[in-house]
Amino acid sequence: MESSICPACSGDLYVAGYGCPECGHGRARANRNPIPIALGAALGVVAAGVLLLLTAGKVSRHAAWAHAMLFVMSAIFAGGGAYALARPKGLPLARADGTDAFGMARYGETRPSTAAEGLTQGAILLVVGIVMMLLGAFFGAFTG
Repeated sequence: MESSICPACSGDLYVAGYGCPECGHGRARANRNPIPIALGAALGVVAAGVLLLLTAGKVSRHAAWAHAMLFVMSAIFAGGGAYALARPKGLPLARADGTDAFGMARYGETRPSTAAEGLTQGAILLVVGIVMMLLGAFFGAFTG
């Protein structure tokens, strides 16, 4: 596939059959907005966790609120991972400039992530979301 000029925004990454990654011209509607994909992933992970909890898990007697907290955290991580996988170049990254006199980290200017960095971060967040979901489903087995 060879890239050409986008007719809508004049970006130079337009590919026929895929579209423009900058403005979304020529892309399928689901690929333009990653928010529905992220919400679907978040709700899917929570639904799977609740189903696992009701079928194979055990609700903790001492900390029932922890199940809900772990499911909310799994939704946030899985949704963020799905968002990053759907739009890997849209994540802001900042370089670490070292520490100040008090030992606090200092960060430089932000830049958009490359596709490889975005895919890596998205995969990590999605895996963390699934692990949190599993921990939320089987938390009662560990606490009694």
